[in-house]
Amino acid sequence: MSDKQTLALPDFVELYKRYRSMADRDGDFRSQLGKRVGAPDELGMRPAFYRLFPGTRPQSWAERVVFFLPFCRHADDAKPLGAQLAAERVSEARLFQVIRADEPNDLIQLRRLVQHVEPSVDWTEFGRLLYFWNERAKRTLLEDFFIHQPAKAK
Repeated sequence: MSDKQTLALPDFVELYKRYRSMADRDGDFRSQLGKRVGAPDELGMRPAFYRLFPGTRPQSWAERVVFFLPFCRHADDAKPLGAQLAAERVSEARLFQVIRADEPNDLIQLRRLVQHVEPSVDWTEFGRLLYFWNERAKRTLLEDFFIHQPAKAK
């Protein structure tokens, strides 16, 4: 890939809107992708997962992103997830469980935190974090958490 070529990322906001539209019409669709799914790789055995990607084979990033769709609303320019975890006073220990775990346990732990906090995220940014989910993405989450720690009362 040359310097002038850039990686075209999926439109995560559009994917979220497609999910919401389908989930609002069909409760079974919502439940197939939500609480009944314990790990990202279980999505590959759910018809609802494939309905989100009509006419195409879902890419490797899709399970990571769809694993979080039922639990994060979209809001343009929302604070990063790490900042929201800090604002909700999630303990460092719980976040470090995410950071130190290997996939898929890291994503399972992160989804538990997300379910607890019920954040609104900017799916453009959060989708990008999940798309590139690796050590650098985890560090970004951790940095956002520590940079946005609420001031402690004296």
